[in-house]
Amino acid sequence: MTPPNDPNNPQGSFMDKNTILALVIVFLFFVLWQNYMGPQKPKEQPKDPNAITQEENLKGEKSSPEEINNSTNKSPDNLVDNNGDTSAPTGETKPVPKVEEKIVELKYEAFNLKLSNRGLGFTEIIVNDFTDREGKPIPLSNQSRYQSFGTYLEETGELLNFEITRSDDVMVEGQAQVGEVLIKKQIKFEPGLHAFTVNIKIDGFKKGFQGIRTYLADRMEEYTSSFIVPSYEHQEIFFNAEGSQEREIVNTEENYSESFKNVNIAAVSSQYFALSILDNSDVLPTSIAQTNVQERFISAALIHKPIEVGRTFEIKYRGFMGPKEYDLLNKVDERLVNVIDFGFFSMISKPFLRLLKWFHSILGNWGLAIIALTLLVRGIVLPFNVTSYKSMKKMQKLQGPIAELRERYKDNPQQLNQEMMALWKREGVNPVSGCAPMLLQLPVFFALYQVFGKAIELYKAPFFLWINDLSMKDPYYILPILMGITMFIQTKISPSTADPNQKKIFMFMPIVFTLFMVSLPSGLTLYIFVSTLFGIFQQLFFMRDKATAAKEVKA
Repeated sequence: MTPPNDPNNPQGSFMDKNTILALVIVFLFFVLWQNYMGPQKPKEQPKDPNAITQEENLKGEKSSPEEINNSTNKSPDNLVDNNGDTSAPTGETKPVPKVEEKIVELKYEAFNLKLSNRGLGFTEIIVNDFTDREGKPIPLSNQSRYQSFGTYLEETGELLNFEITRSDDVMVEGQAQVGEVLIKKQIKFEPGLHAFTVNIKIDGFKKGFQGIRTYLADRMEEYTSSFIVPSYEHQEIFFNAEGSQEREIVNTEENYSESFKNVNIAAVSSQYFALSILDNSDVLPTSIAQTNVQERFISAALIHKPIEVGRTFEIKYRGFMGPKEYDLLNKVDERLVNVIDFGFFSMISKPFLRLLKWFHSILGNWGLAIIALTLLVRGIVLPFNVTSYKSMKKMQKLQGPIAELRERYKDNPQQLNQEMMALWKREGVNPVSGCAPMLLQLPVFFALYQVFGKAIELYKAPFFLWINDLSMKDPYYILPILMGITMFIQTKISPSTADPNQKKIFMFMPIVFTLFMVSLPSGLTLYIFVSTLFGIFQQLFFMRDKATAAKEVKA
C-alpha cells in the first residue's frame, strides 16, 4: 500500500486515504462474509417427517447402513436386518400400546423439568438461572412435535411407554416392554452443570429390530435481520460427525434436511442456549437434521442401530440443556464448547473472552472490562504505530529524491518503481508500514464481533446509566453517535493528501460507520468508541511531537 507523499504528513495517519480505502474494502468483505455465513439454500427438501423411511433418511451419507454392518467381522446370520420397511413393525417388536400419559415434575436449582412416562423424555424444560429480556422464564424445546431426549422405537416412530421409578433426587429409572424386547433407561441429573447422563439397555431383540431414535427439537423462531448486518439472533443445528464439524443456520423460509454418519455431538441451539447430546456409545449413531417451515419446528434425530443379535444393546450419552457459557460447556466436556460459533477467528475470540472475564473478575463491571480490553489491544498495537510513525518521518526526508526520480523517469514507470524501491531499501524505509497497525486490528475486530454477540456473559449485562444490556444495541443510539463524532474528529485532525472531492468522501465515512454500528451490540460499539478516542490522543501526541521537533530545529 503506497504511503502518502505529503511532507506535512510524516506520521502516516491511521485515517489517510489509502487506509480509508482499505477500510471500505474490508467493510464490504465483512458484509459479504456475514451474509455468506448466514442462512444458505437447503441441500435437500424434506418430506413429511412421519413419512420418511429409514433408507430415505440416510440418503446423502458417505457410508450406507449396509456398510456399517459389513464393517464388523460378524457372520451375516447374526447381523440385524436393517433393510426392511421401517414404517411398520418388523421382527419381534410390536406396535407400542397407547397408555395414559403421566408427568413427573422435577425441580432443581438450574432447571425445572416435566418428565413424561411416554418416552422418558422432557415435555417441558425451564431454565431457572436466566430469564429473557422481559424477565420471564426461558423455555427450551418449546414445541410439541417431538419430545427432546425421549426414546422412540425406530420401527414405528412411537414413544416407548416406561414405568418410572426414582431411587433418589437425581436418579430416574424406567422400564418398557414391547413384545419380547425389554428396554431399560436410566437418567442421572447433574443440575449444577445443566447436564445429565443417560444409559439405555435393550435385551430380547431379534432379527428385524431397527433400533432407537432420540430427538433434540425446538420451535422455529422469527428474527429480524438486514443485508448489511445479519442478526446475531438465529437458531442453528450443529453436528460433530466423522471428525468434522457441520453447522447449519436455520433458514426460516425454506425447509432443510440432511443426514450424517458417526455423530458424537449433536445440538439444536439459539443465540445463547442449547440442547445437546454428547454420545459415548460403543457404536455411534447416524443422525438426521430437519427444519420444517410449515410446522415451525427444528429437529436433530440420533438413530442408534444394533449391530448383533444375542447380546445387550447399550446406548450411552450425556445430555445438556442450558446456557452456551464457555466455562460451563468446558466442564461438561471440552468438545462441547464447539457448540458456540466463534467464527473464523475463534483462535483469537476464545483468549479474548478469557481476558474479558478476567478483567470483569477484577473490575466487577462488563463495560469497564471492555474498556480495559480495548486499552490492552491498543497498547499491544502501539509499538507498531510508533514504528510506523518513525518510518513515515524517514519518508518525509526522501520526498526531494523521490520528486527527482519522478521527473527523471516520468516516461518509464517500470524503471521509476525499481529506482524508488532501491531508494527505500538503501534508506531502510518500509512504504507499507503505515498499514500494519490497521491490519493487526482487523482480526481483533472480527473476533470481538463474535465474542460480544455470542458470549452469554454479556447477556443482560449492564454498564451504566442508559446502557443496561451490553449484548443489545444502544436503545438511544448515544454510543454510536459518540463513536461517529470521535471518528469525525480523528479524520479532521489527520492531515491528508487527498483532493477536495476525496476529502468530502472521507469526511462522510464516519456517518457510514455510525449507521453500520447502530444495530450492533453496545459492547462492540463501546470498544470502537474507546479505541477511536485512544487514536485521537495518539494522533495529538504525534502532532505535538512533530511541533516540538520543529521548534528545536528553529532554535
